[in-house]
Amino acid sequence: METGSPAANRFLTHSATYSSEFNEEVVKVRIGNSSPANAKSSTWGIGIIGTGAVGSALAKGLTQAGYTLTALVDEKPAVARELAAELKLDHYAPTLDQIGPDTQILIVSVPDSQIPTVDHSIAKRLPKIRIKACVHTSGALPGSSLSAVSAGGVRVASLHPLQTFASREQSPGLKNVFFAIEGDPAILERLEELVRQMGGIPVVIPSDGKALYHAAAVFASNFIPTLLRVSTELLDSIGVSPEDSRKMLAPLMQQTIENCLRIGEISALTGPVARGDAQTIARHLDAIGKVNLPLQAIYRILSLKTLELAQEKGLEEVRFNSILEILQGSVTDSA
Repeated sequence: METGSPAANRFLTHSATYSSEFNEEVVKVRIGNSSPANAKSSTWGIGIIGTGAVGSALAKGLTQAGYTLTALVDEKPAVARELAAELKLDHYAPTLDQIGPDTQILIVSVPDSQIPTVDHSIAKRLPKIRIKACVHTSGALPGSSLSAVSAGGVRVASLHPLQTFASREQSPGLKNVFFAIEGDPAILERLEELVRQMGGIPVVIPSDGKALYHAAAVFASNFIPTLLRVSTELLDSIGVSPEDSRKMLAPLMQQTIENCLRIGEISALTGPVARGDAQTIARHLDAIGKVNLPLQAIYRILSLKTLELAQEKGLEEVRFNSILEILQGSVTDSA
């Protein structure tokens, strides 16, 4: 769903001045805007646990938005110190035990497998750490996975930037990045405001939809390198080096993605499936099967999904059926 579309406008939320207490109202699923919200909330003290690629990007975005970072905790203290120096932080808590009352929100930005450990570590210190909310940045897990902290009376949620972060040093920034938010309804508006302050766009999603949300992100991002590798492996089989393959394929991939985003995936669809060229598809299957049988299976699965798009685009039934018969044939019956 794109902002500005009728569907998006139905869910659009606007900046508002929030009270000093958490809003207890249940918030509906919606896409917000990226306009700055109430600036006084930048006085919140925020601590970040985990200063890797995502945690560092959030630290930079929050600092630029005027928030006070009160804690930077990492299993590698030197990494946190380096980030603190970059952000010119003179005073911050480098460990959980040193987090003081000036920290109102803790953001847990660690790998999913480490969240339970961090959750229990925070919970053990709750008599001292008087935080109001604890939020993790996992794309796949709901905020309720911070169960120990929640049992201690702290509001919990998740806040996931829908962006790829290859490294701490090469952060793409957070302006106009969509953030998926879910969790305790009492703090969702606070988190939406925080995202807007960083220049991002908040999207409140249902907690039970978190895994499907993340799977969608995997298809849109993580599988692109995989598809590039598949293409380079096929080109390598005819003598083209991986380096040259990437150079050859880059303009094609860039233009295809641009077309999809500009005119939609149906209008952007081209190639043998789109034009109903069953003979070319059969030749592809035969050639791929001779050099890499597993890739032939991938070609079949992706072509079957592509065939659905081609049908939406208006592919004639006779051509549709011809391609479907080829794609559903046996692995060896593709010549």
